Amino acid sequence: FAILLRRAGKFIASLNAVWIIASCMFQFTNFFDRCYCNSSVFGLGAAAYNVILPQMVDLVGMRVAWIGGVMLAGGTAFLFLAFVYLLVNPTLPE
Repeated sequence: FAILLRRAGKFIASLNAVWIIASCMFQFTNFFDRCYCNSSVFGLGAAAYNVILPQMVDLVGMRVAWIGGVMLAGGTAFLFLAFVYLLVNPTLPE
């Protein structure tokens, strides 16, 4: 039974990895950049709307959010690398 669970877990992890790569590819190729996806039709139904022309205030807010996101991602990566560097004890040659 343990072998079946292990294989099922690896299969689900593989499907998750494929889904993440596919989602990133769709985002990169502007597959989701459509009026239907941009206007929140799934959640709002007939009351959905789409902002076509962003204002300068919107662009400033988006830039601040992007800078914050990149800083948080970079900080997380730096902390992970510092953790690995400090806590991994390599075997020293004799």
